[in-house]
Amino acid sequence: MTLVVAVGFAIVGLAAPSSAHHNTITGSVSCRTGGGWDVTWEVVNSEQRTERITASNRPQAVPVGTTFRWEETRTFAEAVTSRPTSDVTLTLSAEWSNGVTQTNSGTIPVAAFSEDCNTIRVEAPEVPVVDDCGPGNAHYGTVPSGPWTSVLNADGSLTITADEGYVFTNGQTVITYPVPTDSNQPCIESAPQVPVVDDCGPGNAHYGTVPSGPWTSVLNPDGSLTITADEGHAFPAGRTVITYPVPTDSNQPCIESAPQVPVIDDCGPGNAHYGTVPSGPWTSVLNPTGSLTITANPGHSFGNGQTVITLPVPTDTQQPCPVSPPEVLPAEVRVVKAKAKQIDKCGTRSDLFKVSKRAGVVYTVNGTVLHQGVWLKARTLKPVNAKGKRPYSVTVRAASADATYRLEGKQVWRLRFSTKPCAKAPEIAPHTGS
Repeated sequence: MTLVVAVGFAIVGLAAPSSAHHNTITGSVSCRTGGGWDVTWEVVNSEQRTERITASNRPQAVPVGTTFRWEETRTFAEAVTSRPTSDVTLTLSAEWSNGVTQTNSGTIPVAAFSEDCNTIRVEAPEVPVVDDCGPGNAHYGTVPSGPWTSVLNADGSLTITADEGYVFTNGQTVITYPVPTDSNQPCIESAPQVPVVDDCGPGNAHYGTVPSGPWTSVLNPDGSLTITADEGHAFPAGRTVITYPVPTDSNQPCIESAPQVPVIDDCGPGNAHYGTVPSGPWTSVLNPTGSLTITANPGHSFGNGQTVITLPVPTDTQQPCPVSPPEVLPAEVRVVKAKAKQIDKCGTRSDLFKVSKRAGVVYTVNGTVLHQGVWLKARTLKPVNAKGKRPYSVTVRAASADATYRLEGKQVWRLRFSTKPCAKAPEIAPHTGS
């Protein structure tokens, strides 16, 4: 083995033994910018013949197929990011133009890879301080991303620790940023616009609801309003207290509709008058003539600015009072009885019947009303029956004259008369009055 010492950062390369056909391989190491190592391999063709690399254990450095001219020296670069744990060797197999093949190696000891090259120096990040208006609120903003971690401490300071393999430019791996200084610059607030409420009527203008904000407000006894900015806040020009003057009242009267007063006009002449005046911001007086004067209270008026209106004497309709008809009581019902009797002598000339004279009774025969209290001839004849006789009858019916009478007892009589002839001259009938 031939020991080859390469120029560089403590680099030692070991070459294969000399032979007729061979490659001499050496390696050198230097620190890589940003961390890691730059490896440079030098390969020398020993022959006055061309060659071609047929195998490489580090193709990222020397690819297969690489060619060399006669006795040519070539260098190849390789980046190593992680420190090796053992020696680093480059082994190349080659074939020369005359068909001869050979395999050679070159080795860099692991000690040549300095641990110092594995640490990357970085600038500590610039962390912005956020100091909004108001006292005691300064704080660190967003920490820029990088190879570090950050912790915001309870007191407001900030600790930044470099990741493994990194160091800040001052050689430290931990930097603590102090608690940021607060400017205590007050927040400038626009004075709130407080509405003035001025309802109709005198002397009632007042401030309405104060808008919410970083302030407090007090309504003073005289009606003025004092607004004080919270700590860390101020109004324009740096003022912290503003007093709003007593609001001016417009004394605009409240316009009221004249009350609708009912007119009471009972039946009868000359008695129309005003009824109860509805309640409202007014007073009323009934005048001796019957007219009504209504006066608006202070701060109120009726239409057209009037404060006094007089309602005229109400007109009487002279509507007569209705007279109720006398009460008609139902008549007492009288109970009556009807009666009928007959005379049936031999023959038919003296066949008579009579109905008793009764007030409230109507007698009828075949719908014909009968005279009461007189004898009446029986005139209704019947045909001869099977016995050769000609009997006949009269049916008398009684009924109440009207609703004031109630008929009791018998109400229908069937008076039968015989037609048997007389043996002697018939009895002369009494005068019937008919």
